[in-house]
Amino acid sequence: MHINVPNLTLEQRETMLNVDQKIIFDKIKKHLISQKELEDLLEKVSSKLLRLNNIKPLWMFNSGVGGSGKSFLIEAIKYLVDDIWHPKSSEIMCALVAPTGTAAFNVCRLTIHRLFQLPESMRE
Repeated sequence: MHINVPNLTLEQRETMLNVDQKIIFDKIKKHLISQKELEDLLEKVSSKLLRLNNIKPLWMFNSGVGGSGKSFLIEAIKYLVDDIWHPKSSEIMCALVAPTGTAAFNVCRLTIHRLFQLPESMRE
């Protein structure tokens, strides 16, 4: 069951993570902070294209049984991204989307098709 907690701060969300969630969250936090520091450094000496080419993706898979906290972890990560890039929020935005309405229900209420305003014929 998903618990919607929109009024919590990033710090409050972080303290509510369980041990496994905290390990994942900390790994992502470390990666994001290092990428932000690299971006800030490159911003002083290079073009935007060069900066974008130096950002490294972090590939992770989040799974678990119902009620294990997947949605809560994803929301905490979104708040982390927003916090790290807050001064540039107009340039970088973290959008939570899902491939189906069912998947979107617990996390974001937004499907990929709706975000990109794809026509119905492309949804199949």
